[in-house]
Amino acid sequence: MKPHACIAMPCGTRRDADGQLIDFNRIHDELQRPALLEAGCEIFRADQQQCAGSIDKDKFQELLVTDLVRAELTIDNPNVDGADKVRLVCLWDGSGSDGPGGTTHRVEEVRKRTGRVSWIDVRTL
Repeated sequence: MKPHACIAMPCGTRRDADGQLIDFNRIHDELQRPALLEAGCEIFRADQQQCAGSIDKDKFQELLVTDLVRAELTIDNPNVDGADKVRLVCLWDGSGSDGPGGTTHRVEEVRKRTGRVSWIDVRTL
């Protein structure tokens, strides 16, 4: 059985609190999806579910069986309930800006909202 990865993030292009445009579909399609597929994961992206019924019920069901949850905190997203309780954990070299949606941007956004960031410095591995 493949490991399940549940992705809670917006679709399309949105502006963050600073007005920067972030293309969430591109981030998912070009970065997240290929990495998760390479890792052998089955991907469930909550915001892309088009079936009838409540997305919350579908999301909850997936969370019961998921092995990994990736919740987007860059912008306010009603599909990421409890975002204030989420901690960002990342592998990162601490380098400067890598643009909207990149690690630097995500770390800054999470620090603004929750301050709960833990990162493993890949330079020390």
